[in-house]
Amino acid sequence: MLVVLSVVVPLTALQVVGLLRDKQAAEAEVHRNLEARVAIVAGRLEVVLGRAEQLLTFLASREELKAMSASRCVELLRGGADIGQPFNNVLLVDAEGQLVCAAAGAAVPVSFADREWFKQGMATDGFNLGRPVIGRLTGKQAAVLTLPVQSRLGTKVGMLTASIDLRQLAELLPRGDLPAQGTIAIVQSRAVFLARSPDPDLWIGRTVSQDVQDKRRKSPTGIIVATGADGIERTYATANLAKYDLSVWAGTPASLLYASSNHEIFWRAATVGLVTLLGLLAAFIGAHRLALPLHSMAATTRELAAGGLGMRADETLPGEFGEVAVEFNRLMNRQEDSAAQLRVSERRALRVSKLYEALSSMNQAIARGPEPQALFEEVCGICVRTRLAEVAWIGEVRGTTQGWVVAPVAWVGRGEGGTEGLLITLDADSQAQEGPISTALRLGRPTIANDLAGAEGGAGWHEFRRRHALSTLIVVPFMCDGAVVGVLGLGVGGGDIFDEPLVALLENMMHDITLALDSHKRKAARVALMDAEAANQAKTAFLSRMSHELRTPLNAILGFTQLLQLHSREALDETARQRLDNVFLAGTQLRALIDDVLDVSRIEAGQLSLQMMETGLQPLLDGVLRMSEPLAEKTGIALQAAYAHTPVLCVNTDPTRLRQVLLNLVSNGIKYSRPGGRVMLEVDQLDTQLQIRVIDHGIGMSQDQMAGLFQAFNRLGRENTPIEGTGIGLNLSRQLVELLGGTLTVASQENAGTQVTLRLPHGEGASGAVRIADLDPMRASGGLAPGSGPKGRVLYIEDNPVNAMLVEQLLGHWPEVQVVIASTGAQGLALAECLRPDLILLDMQLPDMTGLELLARLRARDSTGHLRVIALSASAMAADIEAARRAGAEAYWAKPMDFGEVLQGVAARLNG
Repeated sequence: MLVVLSVVVPLTALQVVGLLRDKQAAEAEVHRNLEARVAIVAGRLEVVLGRAEQLLTFLASREELKAMSASRCVELLRGGADIGQPFNNVLLVDAEGQLVCAAAGAAVPVSFADREWFKQGMATDGFNLGRPVIGRLTGKQAAVLTLPVQSRLGTKVGMLTASIDLRQLAELLPRGDLPAQGTIAIVQSRAVFLARSPDPDLWIGRTVSQDVQDKRRKSPTGIIVATGADGIERTYATANLAKYDLSVWAGTPASLLYASSNHEIFWRAATVGLVTLLGLLAAFIGAHRLALPLHSMAATTRELAAGGLGMRADETLPGEFGEVAVEFNRLMNRQEDSAAQLRVSERRALRVSKLYEALSSMNQAIARGPEPQALFEEVCGICVRTRLAEVAWIGEVRGTTQGWVVAPVAWVGRGEGGTEGLLITLDADSQAQEGPISTALRLGRPTIANDLAGAEGGAGWHEFRRRHALSTLIVVPFMCDGAVVGVLGLGVGGGDIFDEPLVALLENMMHDITLALDSHKRKAARVALMDAEAANQAKTAFLSRMSHELRTPLNAILGFTQLLQLHSREALDETARQRLDNVFLAGTQLRALIDDVLDVSRIEAGQLSLQMMETGLQPLLDGVLRMSEPLAEKTGIALQAAYAHTPVLCVNTDPTRLRQVLLNLVSNGIKYSRPGGRVMLEVDQLDTQLQIRVIDHGIGMSQDQMAGLFQAFNRLGRENTPIEGTGIGLNLSRQLVELLGGTLTVASQENAGTQVTLRLPHGEGASGAVRIADLDPMRASGGLAPGSGPKGRVLYIEDNPVNAMLVEQLLGHWPEVQVVIASTGAQGLALAECLRPDLILLDMQLPDMTGLELLARLRARDSTGHLRVIALSASAMAADIEAARRAGAEAYWAKPMDFGEVLQGVAARLNG
């Protein structure tokens, strides 16, 4: 009996100790699970509130918000104040509690001066989180995070607020892994629920039960067993967020929590008792047979006491001792399993902690606004420095001639060469599919490979894995502008395993990278737009200045040429008259070309204006050949008018534009012909079109040159020859012909010549060329006899004496028209006040003031406000014309002057 007792009593004591240890271990595991759940929620909450803090801190530093500017506030808040759920609005409130602007919703007049959160927020210098309220703008239950806005002198001028939708906050709480009647909640320091799962709407704003509050205050560990507000006894674990005066609570029903361990203890105790009874019974039968089993069990116990946790009892012992050995071994196995699970939980908690540290560091990096490459390198460095991974790298999706690939752009971690030589193909049909990286990009979601050695992939991928000794990898894609643009790869070589909860937190990290990339792209687009607008303004200013400088001398050339044509024509012989006509036509064409330079910007914008009219084709072609004769004679080229016997034809076109095109084509034919060659103009009448061909027998073009024929500024390899040119003529000619409703085609053969064909719509009847006689001032005045011509006084305000002389001589043929010249704006104002002229011709660029300033002064005086004014200027930009008309000018005549327009306009106004 003593032998039996000496065995049974220690064995029973050992079982009891094991049961107590199991119970303690089970309770500790339950507590750790509760604490881990609380830590995860607390971490999420801290990240959410941290993002809000960063945004409010950034906004509070902006001068336009410190100035309480509603318009700039709206631009800032609606341009970049989206911090996601659970925040539903960001507000700016002035020091009196009045709403200045809101990121969402109209800025209606609202006062928050009576709100407790406003009073508390204005009483603090930092962040403050108020109690739950019903939002006045949203009508939803909300808690308000506030930050005072201070002026440069430190005075509080208002407050920024981020409104937390408590219903959305509850959505952040985990639900799927809660046991029956389990709860998880976010509680303020006054024991008020901000969020609770389940039934969030029922608990928001209610108070935690007094029993829970009392026991929580007394507990040194934060683990308590207490009765909740709903009357259910639970085991609670808590975590504090002291910065926000918040705590996170997780509770599991005590009856459910300990039911399993109590049940197991009961049955184990029953087993011990049964074993004890059987042992006592067996003692009476064969005590002598127990000595050896007792010695075996004693040896096992001694080994266990000495720290040999791997020691196991001999399960071959006879009778009940064998069964006891089996149970003993099971107990030890369960203890080892619990220890292994504890180690896994510790590693998981450590990895989550590292990830939160990485998230915090990355948010600080994003707030600094680095370039994408610098951001990528910093993210990789953060992941390695926080020991989230041993190797971290980022790859960008790029298009190549071989298809879409991922090219590594940032690498931090062990190993030489980084991702050198690794190019990951995304072609679904390629045999070089590159394992989990390609999979993550195709599926658009994170991919985990805990066994890289067995992962699919090409030779390049496995060489990369072996080079850097990786056994586990997680690949998380990130986006920009709604499209996947790259991946973050995190690898370890020690068999550490990534799991799904970690993936969810990594997706938050990638979401932050996506926001940073989108923000950088929007900023770059704004800068590019500003640069383009500045360049366009500079181009417009240059064209305006160039037009003015060219038109001023050209006005004198054309003006005096027309005067000679009008009044000296009969005194000239035929040759002189022809030369004078050529000067006039060349000057007219030069004026048209200056207009074309200005029209370049209009063509680019699709705003080129045309003056379509029925035009006689033969006179226009004659003028083109006549203007081309000097160049042809200089180079020894004959011009042939092959249309001389063609019936009189008419085309509906803009004659200036068509003449410009034909002059360019004939000029090209002359320049690229051989000495002694010829250039021929042919005209054919088709069913619905007129066909004009310009043919030369010059050096021609090869097929390679023809391929780049209409490229602007491409001279097809002839830029190093003596032949002058810019390479834009054919490109501009084709655009003009297409605007005229026609087509332009080119056929050429090297060393054989070139043929350019224009096809234009038919006109309705023949039309002669404009005659010089039509510019007679008597006809322009309506055909009145000299004694009955226009009468009146014309004041011409012009600082250029040549232009003044031209107008004075032009109008001097009307004997009853008096022309008075003023050379400055001040002189013009004085003469207008004194003479009260019937008409004022005003140059828009005067030495002492602009024409717009002079117009404004005339209109501001009662004595001159009614005078009729016509702008006469070398500036022909559409903006200049519109500005003059708005300032009060009746008309705007661009220099060089069209005598017909000037004479008819002056006569009409003086007669009127």
